[in-house]
Amino acid sequence: MCMPNWMSYAYCEKCDRPLRENEYRSVTTGGGDSQQTIRYCKLCDTRGRKPHSILGFNLWNLMGWLFTVFVICLASCHYFVRQVWDHDPTAIEFCLMILGCLIPFVGGYWEKSKCKAIYDRWVHQHGTDPDEWPDVPKPE
Repeated sequence: MCMPNWMSYAYCEKCDRPLRENEYRSVTTGGGDSQQTIRYCKLCDTRGRKPHSILGFNLWNLMGWLFTVFVICLASCHYFVRQVWDHDPTAIEFCLMILGCLIPFVGGYWEKSKCKAIYDRWVHQHGTDPDEWPDVPKPE
């Protein structure tokens, strides 16, 4: 069994700690396509954050790459059609489409900058073995 990485945990910004499965509670709302799972820290009851991943890849980055490939193909087709029929390619439209590709990457960077920083501080202080991490203190 491989060691969990930073994307394996939920994170509480208030407690500044990664949360193992027994350290947060999940509330699922909605159904079907609108289903959403919200995680709450058991220590302070603050809403936590869990990085999104598919097969270990950051979901934002995966969406970014797929969207970028799609937009580049679309922009190339658009440019070709404009060249052939209008002889008037518009660079602004092309640049706007390319800038639109950056949105998922910005989301991924924001998510990583929040969660990964908490994980790195915690691991620096408590080590990489989650079995050795201190437990969540019991409420009084």
